[in-house]
Amino acid sequence: SEGTTTVWANCTRDGFFPSLMATEVYVVNPQPVAPQILSQPADQTVDEGQSASFSVSVSGEPYPDIQWQFNDADIAGETGETLEIADAQAEHAGVYRAVMRNSAGEVTSRSATLTVNSAGGTIMGDVNCDNSTNVVDALFIMQFDVGQRSASNQCPPPADALFVDQCDVSGDGSCGVVDALFILQCDVGVNNAFCPATSAP
Repeated sequence: SEGTTTVWANCTRDGFFPSLMATEVYVVNPQPVAPQILSQPADQTVDEGQSASFSVSVSGEPYPDIQWQFNDADIAGETGETLEIADAQAEHAGVYRAVMRNSAGEVTSRSATLTVNSAGGTIMGDVNCDNSTNVVDALFIMQFDVGQRSASNQCPPPADALFVDQCDVSGDGSCGVVDALFILQCDVGVNNAFCPATSAP
């Protein structure tokens, strides 16, 4: 805020007459206040090609600068309260957060995870979502069968899981070693219910 102070004096030997008038202009700067987060970004799950956004609300004096980060690295040009991803792809999946700072301090938002479901995963037996069914998928299923992998409904799945929705190639209502065997047989050209068009050697 701004203000003025005017000072004058009437002072002579025999009487009082106006002196020159002095005016002081002053500026009162508000006390700096460290950033405070009012709302946090939330986790997002979208399909490949859809849009995603993360938002944060913050207060502080002066108003804080905002910098969005992806997997702990600054995102160039993303300095607003909302981060928009117009066409989410697999490479956009990860952890996002906002760092807010002013002259009084710095604060970091919670980390929000973006999960991008692949357009793949429509091929039966493709439990690792690489758009093919082969020995790698059979290995994933065998690992799942002995408890070394968990089941996931995300495609692509987390590193220690498989996409269970496409696992039941044998049609027995479960995901296990029989499904892995069917995939291995198809991979070497052995006919079975999963690949009935394949001719046995």
